[in-house]
Amino acid sequence: MTELAELERRIAAIEIAIAAAATGDFDVRLEIAQDDELSSVESSINVMLESLQALFEENRRKHAELERSLATITEQRAAIRELSTPVLEVWDDVLVMPIMGTVDTPRCADIMSNLLQAVASSRARCVILDLTGVPSIDRSAADGLIKVVQGARLLGARCLLTGLSPALSRTLAELDAPTEALRTLRNLKAGLRDAIAHLRPGKPPAR
Repeated sequence: MTELAELERRIAAIEIAIAAAATGDFDVRLEIAQDDELSSVESSINVMLESLQALFEENRRKHAELERSLATITEQRAAIRELSTPVLEVWDDVLVMPIMGTVDTPRCADIMSNLLQAVASSRARCVILDLTGVPSIDRSAADGLIKVVQGARLLGARCLLTGLSPALSRTLAELDAPTEALRTLRNLKAGLRDAIAHLRPGKPPAR
């Protein structure tokens, strides 16, 4: 091979290595067979490729760690949502969901999902949403609670709201919801008495 042909081959190899690196392939290395001016360029390119490969591997490792962290966060958020909307079977055919803290539209969706699943699986006949721990609520979330009540009714469960604060009562009243659609009682104790009386006709609730 002539000197010019060898030079063209080496230049072509450099172009191939750089083109491969541009596509994310950093495994190509240049063969350094001579000690001349071009060999220093070839050595520099090999060093660059090794550095890029190390950087690429580090970024891929960090990306994998980030994905695992995001997956863990997603699982933790799901667990927190589950814990923040528990459904308790406190009596035969009676479910209670104690709700505390801020209730916004996304949380209403969680309440709806968890409660309706519990009603469907347990075939409960009475459901009590205890809102003692909810100081106030916006109109959108209040409308969501009304839909929760309606959803439970569609599954055959009688739904009660207990522990309403004055602010929450005012918001529900401002929605002009049909009074027959919402049965509200002062506290959870009264709600349990009412539910048991409903399940045992002929025995009025104790006062």
